Amino acid sequence: MKNKKLLIGLMVVVLAFGLSGNVWAVATGTEPVSLGVDPIHIITVLSSTETLSIADTDISAGETPADNAGILPAYLQYTTITDGTATYKITAELGSTDVLPAGTELQLITTPGTTTTAGDQGTGVIATAISATAVDIVTAIPSCNTGTTTTSGAMVEHVLHIKTLASLVTTAAANVTITYTILDTV
Repeated sequence: MKNKKLLIGLMVVVLAFGLSGNVWAVATGTEPVSLGVDPIHIITVLSSTETLSIADTDISAGETPADNAGILPAYLQYTTITDGTATYKITAELGSTDVLPAGTELQLITTPGTTTTAGDQGTGVIATAISATAVDIVTAIPSCNTGTTTTSGAMVEHVLHIKTLASLVTTAAANVTITYTILDTV
């Protein structure tokens, strides 16, 4: 009799657990989520108005006037996300109607920063003359961001270079605008 009571008790417990499993069954659902990272290439320029001129300061009679290197560099700040195989570059160009003083050219020296929030900032150039045709001034930029402090990013120094001394003539200031563009190298 004792075994019968035990057997009936076990059957009640099993039946209760079996029913409770059906009563409190868990239902699930699924949701498809599409994830991706788009290519990013954005740039901003931090600069002050630079004034460059060829003048008689720091030379004596009979000496050749020197190039005028600016003292107010600009900083190019950028963020790039590549596909892992391509890189970006930054080009610079003058406006199509900009005119430089006769006998001169405007050169840029770019030095990408070394302190980054993430990634290498690319490779700069030394003394590249710019014109109305775009020239590369920072190349081989992988996925990176330069940071946003006032001296973060690629430093751009301006040099008013004497190209042909015999062609120099006095002139009023020539205002020019430099356009910087960041683009994919593929």
